[in-house]
Amino acid sequence: MFAGFTLNLAAQKVVTGKVTDEEQNPLAGVSVQVKGTSIGVFTDAQGDFRLQIPVDARILTFSFIGMKTQDIEIGSQTSFSIVMQVDVGLLEEVIVIGYGTVKKLSLIHI
Repeated sequence: MFAGFTLNLAAQKVVTGKVTDEEQNPLAGVSVQVKGTSIGVFTDAQGDFRLQIPVDARILTFSFIGMKTQDIEIGSQTSFSIVMQVDVGLLEEVIVIGYGTVKKLSLIHI
């Protein structure tokens, strides 16, 4: 300990995991976030993530465009294997155009 500086490593833990689609293909760019905080990361090209979180964190939120968002209780787990599911309803309602999105209903009237 240095003068006026205390390092409390016990207040943090590391969680790791892999995120795939329903066919077990790794998903890159999935947002992994401690619910209710700004603590988070994105999965890498192999769908893997590593995140340092507070020990009192309770829920991890996994989200990805076109997939159902999942809230997973952390408990005592430090390793996660998450399978994202396609959100068919969402895909039917939105069409991606360039850098923006428009609801299908808006396109019908063009």
